[in-house]
Amino acid sequence: MKKEQLFDILGEVDEKKIQSAGETMSRKKKTSSIWLNYGTLVACLCLVIISILSFHLYAKQYVISNHITVHNELLLGSDYCEVTEEQAKKLEKANSIHNKLSTQNFEWYGNCYYDFENDKIMLGLTEISDSNKETVLSYTRNTAVEFYQCDYSYQYLEELYNKLYKNRVILYLFGADRFNISIDKNKVNVHLTNDNKYIAIYIANKMDTIGGAITFSSDIQPTDGDG
Repeated sequence: MKKEQLFDILGEVDEKKIQSAGETMSRKKKTSSIWLNYGTLVACLCLVIISILSFHLYAKQYVISNHITVHNELLLGSDYCEVTEEQAKKLEKANSIHNKLSTQNFEWYGNCYYDFENDKIMLGLTEISDSNKETVLSYTRNTAVEFYQCDYSYQYLEELYNKLYKNRVILYLFGADRFNISIDKNKVNVHLTNDNKYIAIYIANKMDTIGGAITFSSDIQPTDGDG
């Protein structure tokens, strides 16, 4: 065998070794890349879980410090009374007055509701003045009403409700399944799936720029554990 032929054979062997080594390194890189991606994903998930747990503890402390309570809705709605025909008429009048006044967007109008216990139509104003009373009476059509000082205008409660609605997805994820304006209580009620949904309470409460305009309720009996 000539030298030239021997060199050619050795050259082919070296090229095959280099090619094989390159393919092996490429496979190792792909495997390493897959494990690296999985590792990054796991690390991110762990970071998210740790962040949520930390936020939960922070929100819990916020709720405790601000003395925010969650009312049991089943207990609040347990009282039942039969509505008479006369009461039904007064209730209808109160609702009619409220619908008229709420569409006017008066900054001082709070609410109008029928008080079953005292048999009165209550009309709440944030600013009780003769001019405001006179304006209201033009909508009541000689219906007897009793004015009282309320804390929040209906306009503000609607704005707060709209904020909650815009953030309903994140609120739902953290345990707030519905919310509504409670006309007689002159507040917005946020219903929770459990009494210890501290993050949902924190997020909702931060939207209340005045403070105290939100009540929280749940159908679940209060517990000492975390949810």
